[in-house]
Amino acid sequence: MANKKYIQGVNMEYRTMDILEEIGETPFRMAGSHGLCDVISFTKSHARLVQVKSGTATMTPAERESFRDMPCPPCTIKQIWTWKKVKNVWKHKVTDL
Repeated sequence: MANKKYIQGVNMEYRTMDILEEIGETPFRMAGSHGLCDVISFTKSHARLVQVKSGTATMTPAERESFRDMPCPPCTIKQIWTWKKVKNVWKHKVTDL
């Protein structure tokens, strides 16, 4: 059986993708990549790289720095989406890097 925290993280990645689709982007989940990016999405004008964190998970300062400093085209948006449960409802906060 899969780890509960892994399943929670995957669920939040899919919720992130749903939101990105709602605003007209085409998202992809980077399953199994173990890289710096969990979700990538595109429009005609930009690419968005998203690191998704849920519950108590956080990025270390070194991980944040690596993600922020990763070479990308100028039209790339880099974000951390942090999901927390508030009164039994999952809410997210977006941090631009």
